[in-house]
Amino acid sequence: MQIEKSLQGKDPIRRLGLALTSRDGIPRLSAHLGQASQVLLVDERSSDRAVLDNTSIQCGEGTCGPVDVFISFGVDAVICRSLGKGAYRRLAQASIKIFRTHLESIEEALIAFRSGKLKRLAATDVCTGSRNSHRNHGRDEGNRAHAVSKRLP
Repeated sequence: MQIEKSLQGKDPIRRLGLALTSRDGIPRLSAHLGQASQVLLVDERSSDRAVLDNTSIQCGEGTCGPVDVFISFGVDAVICRSLGKGAYRRLAQASIKIFRTHLESIEEALIAFRSGKLKRLAATDVCTGSRNSHRNHGRDEGNRAHAVSKRLP
């Protein structure tokens, strides 16, 4: 399996979670995990997919709808464009691997992940904006994620 090779012998990724938004009716990766309107769950063994609405758009103070879904469904890894410190901490505590991409396309992000092109997110890579600046991510406008402590090449 390609994914197992990409992790160089570590625990294989079986379930993936992605935070989504929609622009012009086309689902895309959300600019910020905490502002996703939906989450996509992908079973890598069966290729099954499920899209769930995020009924808890608010993130902060230890709660985040997408993170709650990812933990409750037992995902092994999350692919996202940006996320905050609280979401990072909760995912890391749940032993969920976090991979970051600049890609908006779901299929392109999955291909990049499966081919080993996405790198694991480090604690220093999380969104450094204040709670109020998270509004600038733009849930459905397709805006680029705001500054993070490290930029992707």
